[in-house]
Amino acid sequence: MRYGDRLADYDRDPVLVRDLLAHMGVDPPFVPGKPFRSPVSSGGSAPGDPTGQTVPTSGTVYRNKHGIFKYRQNNPSGEIRRYTLAQLYAAYTSGRPIEDFGSLQSVSMATWKIRMLLQLARIPHPHIELPALPSSAPPHARDAYDGSVLLLECRYAYSGRLSPAPYTYRWAERWVPMPFDRARRGIIWLKEHGYLVAAGKECGTTLYLPPLPQT
Repeated sequence: MRYGDRLADYDRDPVLVRDLLAHMGVDPPFVPGKPFRSPVSSGGSAPGDPTGQTVPTSGTVYRNKHGIFKYRQNNPSGEIRRYTLAQLYAAYTSGRPIEDFGSLQSVSMATWKIRMLLQLARIPHPHIELPALPSSAPPHARDAYDGSVLLLECRYAYSGRLSPAPYTYRWAERWVPMPFDRARRGIIWLKEHGYLVAAGKECGTTLYLPPLPQT
């Protein structure tokens, strides 16, 4: 079953918002428009702070005029920015400032949203039979491989079919998550050992699939 056509419906569900905030450690109860300590960091610094370090911020989930829940981040600078629930989830999962996800493309946004729905058990988790890595595989390759499998599962849940996906060092850094150099070394190992196989290009970016079992 494909869930890509129904993604917008979940942004109107207050129970989903409640479960998402609970997953991120926000104290209940969820009340639309009520501020809470943000579970994600901001890349901005407080006025007069020359360090540029992230500082605690507050956030609010509110319902807009279309009935869609949005997340509002109150930054230390006093600036207010608005994000989707998927962007909030991506920032929390990756451990990165939410501004890093402020300009997600539609495909990336949908992928993070599917992952959120899978994690919160709102849609069934597809299982794709793929070969296991050998016992000699280094930990960074294992982490990168697990991330690539999860990405394929999310794309399968979206479209109802197995399709190749781009898997860049930067994406793995945020998706797994793992440090950039570790992601780079993990992906290189997977390519060199045949566990990430080029399967075409999309907008100049190589698409990959793991080796599929022979039938």
